[in-house]
Amino acid sequence: FADADRRIFGEEGPATTRHAVVRAMYPYIEEELSRGAKLLHIARHMLNLFGGMRGTKAFKRTISENAWRVTAGPEILEQALSAVPE
Repeated sequence: FADADRRIFGEEGPATTRHAVVRAMYPYIEEELSRGAKLLHIARHMLNLFGGMRGTKAFKRTISENAWRVTAGPEILEQALSAVPE
């Protein structure tokens, strides 16, 4: 689906990467954390984003083991992203 707009509608530019999708969420995550939300409540919806790719188990593990912490923020997702090749 990442390439659908380019193929169907002829939109210019490369398809958005999965890494870019996660990083685009950082401002939203920061805002929600400042309101008292927990990172796990947001990040759990991203757990299967890299399904079937090399490094996906480490990506999921990093989030699952760390995102529940009160101090967890986007740095946990950045750490998880490092497990999956761009």
